[in-house]
Amino acid sequence: MNANIATEFSHNTFSGQNYESARPKYPKELYQKIEKSYEDFIDDQTQKGIQQPEKPIFIDLGCGPGTATYEIHRAVPFPFLTIGLDPSTKMIEAANEKLSGDDDSLQFGIADESNFNNFFKSKYPESSTLNNANVNFISCAQCCHWFDFPTFLENSYNILKEGNTGGKLFIFGYIRPVIWEYPELDDLFKRLDYDFEYGFGKYWQQPGRDYLNNLLTDDYYIKAWEQSSFDSIKFERFFTTKERTPFIDDNAHSFLLSKSTTVKHFRDYITTWSAFNKCKRERGEEYAVAIVDKYFNDMFAKVSSLNYDSKITLVWSTYFIEATCYGELK
Repeated sequence: MNANIATEFSHNTFSGQNYESARPKYPKELYQKIEKSYEDFIDDQTQKGIQQPEKPIFIDLGCGPGTATYEIHRAVPFPFLTIGLDPSTKMIEAANEKLSGDDDSLQFGIADESNFNNFFKSKYPESSTLNNANVNFISCAQCCHWFDFPTFLENSYNILKEGNTGGKLFIFGYIRPVIWEYPELDDLFKRLDYDFEYGFGKYWQQPGRDYLNNLLTDDYYIKAWEQSSFDSIKFERFFTTKERTPFIDDNAHSFLLSKSTTVKHFRDYITTWSAFNKCKRERGEEYAVAIVDKYFNDMFAKVSSLNYDSKITLVWSTYFIEATCYGELK
């Protein structure tokens, strides 16, 4: 993971709890999609005589405060161990705060895409259960735009390949919320996001932010997938547009991520941006807050019926990618 981003999310000015409360929650349909794909993979491998682990290990890499980790852990209806990994101590602290003391099948630890394949060997060197041979599921939510992506794919494939069981890789995320009811506000929000003077453009870590804005369609990702050893790679994306083209669940679009909320909560979401936190550290909290104040004052001037208590619907552009590492008969 880009060291600057890991530092940003680990800095004492960053709150993992605020991130957890203000960020959108992935819809149940996404977890159902993941569950079905994983179970189809298990059925296919079993029919081919490829034995699967009795208690597989699921890895959620770049887990942040565990938002997706907990949901994935609840979604799959059979025994397995889920381990959320993130390079940010602040994020892992927030994830651990929600752990139930009597559930030892969910754990969190520190690692990133460059070293997570060594996590079990270093943490459990003598264990016959907690080892790479049992990993057959890896997920990454809202983090791959910060990764050294070719290294991540190589390490993911190798850890899934160990033990000959194979496994599934799921990558998904979101960007650019629009206020669905007010297309006329889209350009104003883009200025807050991208503009170097009006907004937070200069504080985003690049090229990661641009990669996410393009939903991982850049040549950097295309080449990495082409050079990887993964099979059956599927890409699904949904772009919000000014025309407000509705989401269609047709296996070409990823998933609908929307949230009915207030303008005040939308403001809270913006303050979870790494760019906001970087701006606050470099220029002071008053300066960063003034940028946000300016944006919302301009919003209220443009749509006079809006205020901080107004109800709105936020809709994000999203992507979903899955890939398969097939097992081999021993």
